[in-house]
Amino acid sequence: MTTEKTHFEKTSADTKEIGFDYQYLCFINKLLDIKVGQKITYEEKDDIHIDTGDGKLILIQVKHSVQTNANNEVINLTQFDLDLWKTLYNWVKIISDPNDGRKEWKKQLSFVQKTKFVLLTNKNITTNPILLKIKALKDCTIKSKDFRNYL
Repeated sequence: MTTEKTHFEKTSADTKEIGFDYQYLCFINKLLDIKVGQKITYEEKDDIHIDTGDGKLILIQVKHSVQTNANNEVINLTQFDLDLWKTLYNWVKIISDPNDGRKEWKKQLSFVQKTKFVLLTNKNITTNPILLKIKALKDCTIKSKDFRNYL
């Protein structure tokens, strides 16, 4: 008997619905932590976003998986994971959106400096090489040139 899921099973409504439920539960969790002066929204600028009240923005992408590995654990977020690349693609489009006044590099840099990007997932991310490189870039332990070469 095969343990691989059929295409019907992979695309069934219940597996998609749990992702929406997970996203909404994450929103409720963040809502419970909201501080005075902050504003939180659902499915406006991102899956969840928080205006901190001091000109800063937190964009949160929520990704959920029901897929498991051989040990019956939720799968890892791999370097080739579509969820990762879709998230990064969307954030790049937001950062460089000319329709939101960010056509020029200086405006994009200013936006990035006042924005926190959060990937909230039930997938294991601790060994993801791309996320480790992004963290190293943020911590200034690698140069942007080295990061670009890596990509």
